[in-house]
Amino acid sequence: MTMGDVKKIRCAPACLLDPEKLERQLNRLSAEGWQLEGSGWFSLRCRRGEPNEYRYRVQYIYESRDDQKDDYVRGLAGMGVELVMDLRGFLILRKRNDGTPFELFSDRDSQITSEKRYLRTRGLLAAFWLVLAARALHRAAVWYRYILEYTADGTAESGIDLLHSWAERIFADGLLGLLWLAMGVGFFLQAYRSVKRLRRLRQARLIEE
Repeated sequence: MTMGDVKKIRCAPACLLDPEKLERQLNRLSAEGWQLEGSGWFSLRCRRGEPNEYRYRVQYIYESRDDQKDDYVRGLAGMGVELVMDLRGFLILRKRNDGTPFELFSDRDSQITSEKRYLRTRGLLAAFWLVLAARALHRAAVWYRYILEYTADGTAESGIDLLHSWAERIFADGLLGLLWLAMGVGFFLQAYRSVKRLRRLRQARLIEE
């Protein structure tokens, strides 16, 4: 949505963010002259500026203590990197586009370590949501079996309210199961992309050695 010099873009909740996708989107907007300014309700706010004024990076911070994060951000500031916002551990960083590469990890070992962390986090989140999805879909299947068994004995007409209750539970559990399944598959695909990036990084390190 665009209102004059302000553009709003949709943003998933922090637990669902795909940092690489968001990073590509911010850099594409920067090339068009839209620079990140703030956040709203499930949205990010950009203001019109100079095209390609900044390059953006989105990074997940694993440090659990705020002082570690603060020290890290201060260290980046010394290299001309600005923290635009912190979305519950996802740091949106930018640096003026002076023609030099904007890399948070310049050596292969650091890149591999960072990607391993991404892979571990995404793998755990994929497993978490897939387990929830399996449980919800299993419950829906159980309620459906109850309906089949109940209607098979010929007493369904006397228990119409009970059937309605079971049908509502099938709908609720099925809907939740499909939603959680979509989230689990999304994180699984992100984890798969991390595996591919790890393979490329390790191959590049072997070539350099």
